[in-house]
This record gives sequence, C-alpha cells and structure tokens, in this order.
Amino acid sequence: MALQGAAMRVMIPLMQLTGKAPPVIRFFSTEGLEAAITRAGFEVVEAGSFPGGKPPSHYIVARRSS
Repeated sequence: MALQGAAMRVMIPLMQLTGKAPPVIRFFSTEGLEAAITRAGFEVVEAGSFPGGKPPSHYIVARRSS
C-alpha cells in the first residue's frame, strides 16, 4: 500500500471523531471497484492508470449495459 493510503487509513478515524469525515468510509481495490461497477449493471469500456500507473490515479469509463 502506498504511503498516502496508509496515512489516510490513520487519519480517517481521527477525522470521524471530530466530525470532519462521514461515519462510514470504504476502501476499494481497483479490481473490487470494477467488479462492483459490473455487478451494478454497467459495462467497463476502458480502465487504466494515468499517468505512470500509480494509484490513486486509476480511471474507469463505463456505460450502462443494454
């Protein structure tokens, strides 16, 4: 996990205690997010990382399946 992701996992509970973050936050892997989009009835048209392939720069283009 990138240092930024690890820092966020530490900071979010502190932000929740002070009311600066919502009470429920979920983290997804890129594969898990694409699977959730597909289960919701969308077709993933394009997915990738830009620039350089380092998350959190992952993008997904999807359209509703017909």
